Amino acid sequence: MVPPLEMPEFHEALLRIAGAFVLSAIIGLERERPDRPAGLRTHVLVCVAACLLMMVSMTVAGDRVGADPGRVAAQVVTGMGFLGAGTIIRYGATVRGLTTAATLWTTSAIGLAIGLGWYAGAAMVTVGVYLTLTAVRVFERRLAPGYGYATLMVSFRAHDTDVGAVSGTLSKLGVELRSIELGRRTEEAERIAIVVVRPPPGMEADLVAQELEGLDAVVRAEAI
Repeated sequence: MVPPLEMPEFHEALLRIAGAFVLSAIIGLERERPDRPAGLRTHVLVCVAACLLMMVSMTVAGDRVGADPGRVAAQVVTGMGFLGAGTIIRYGATVRGLTTAATLWTTSAIGLAIGLGWYAGAAMVTVGVYLTLTAVRVFERRLAPGYGYATLMVSFRAHDTDVGAVSGTLSKLGVELRSIELGRRTEEAERIAIVVVRPPPGMEADLVAQELEGLDAVVRAEAI
């Protein structure tokens, strides 16, 4: 027989919220380092809120006949789709933020599991997510068909979109240029360009971006 769902005691509720904070912080810190759209604070807030909502759902349902303790949890899963969509940014043909959106959605699931009191499952998923974001990335770069390609976002000065200088610099560095797509202008009238390149072995995309920033026509360049 399944025991009735009741409001957790104070110490148990505190333990669950603390667990949600710690586990989500592990994922959030990994997303924070490369300056992703959502970092430590966002992941912690999502997980803690999901944990609290799960406990509230269990408390409201109680042991009443016909009550559905999973109703609030289902709304959390749906609602996270909208929040995750806000982290996805499209630059021309390049899409950024999909992985961060997925980690936010997974973090909400971790919060729900902790709110239900399933610490082991939440911890195992957290470890799996962290390994996917770190260790698995190494194998992905070596085995994926697009291995070696990097995407740079280059901001040109107003009225000085010198694409030829970018192409020449990349050629001198031995970097293969795959495509350059000019996009919108910012509020500062800077022209944004999305540049897809393939650096030679041993050269990081950040180094290529630093070299492009040395051009007179370029305000800033960064790997995305």
